[in-house]
Amino acid sequence: PRAGPPQVAPLGYDAPATRLSRPRVRSLRTMRTDPRSGLRAWLARWRPILPLLAAEAVVWLAFGALLPVMPLYFEANGVDLAMLGIVIAAWPAARLVTEPVFGWLADRTVRVPLMVVGLAATGLFALLPLFVVGPLAFVALRALAGTAAAIYDPSARGFIVDSTPATRRGEAFGLYGAAQMGGFLLGPAIGGLGALASEEIEDDVRLTYVAITRATHEAFLSYSHRSPLVDLLIAP
Repeated sequence: PRAGPPQVAPLGYDAPATRLSRPRVRSLRTMRTDPRSGLRAWLARWRPILPLLAAEAVVWLAFGALLPVMPLYFEANGVDLAMLGIVIAAWPAARLVTEPVFGWLADRTVRVPLMVVGLAATGLFALLPLFVVGPLAFVALRALAGTAAAIYDPSARGFIVDSTPATRRGEAFGLYGAAQMGGFLLGPAIGGLGALASEEIEDDVRLTYVAITRATHEAFLSYSHRSPLVDLLIAP
C-alpha cells in the first residue's frame, strides 16, 4: 500500500524530545575521585605515541641545556663574535636545506628507522665537539647536528599522523609541541645552573654535552624497547 502523507503535529503540541546517543564521557567527579584510573585511560589513549613524546621532551631538554653555555664554549675555543653567528646559524641552515628532502624520504620509506637514525646521529654530533674543536669544525658539526634533526623530525610528525585517528590529530600535535616546549623550558635553567656551579666553562660544557648524549641515547632506546614505566602506569 502507498504510504500516506507525513503526520504533522498540530501547533502548540510539544513532541517528546528525541534521545540522541552521545559518547560516554567520564565525569569530572569520577576523575577527581579516581585520578589513577583517569591517568591510565589517558595513557592508554596515547600509548602509541608516548615513546615519541618522551623522546621529544628529553631531546629538547638536552638541547635547551646547551643554550646558555654553548656560545661561551665556542668562544673559549677560538671562535670570535663574528664567527659565532655562523656557527650558531649552521644548525637551522642545515635543517632549512635538508628537512624537505628527509620529509620526502619519510613518505616513501618506514618512518621509525629514520627516527632512530636521526636520534643516534643527534647523540653522536652532540658528543664530537668535545674532541673536535676549532671554528670550522664547529660549523661543520653544528650543520651535521641540524641534518640529524632534519632526519628525525619529519618522520616523527608522520609517525603521529600514522598512529592517531583523524579526529585526534590536532590534540596529538598539541601534545607533541607541549613535549618540546616542556623540555625547552627546563633545559636552559639546568644549563645556567651548571654554569654557575662550575669554575671552568669547558668543564661545564663537557658535562652538558655528555648529558645531552646520554639523554639522546635514552630517547633512542624508547623506540627500541617498551618503557617499563608506561607499562606499569597502564596496567590494571
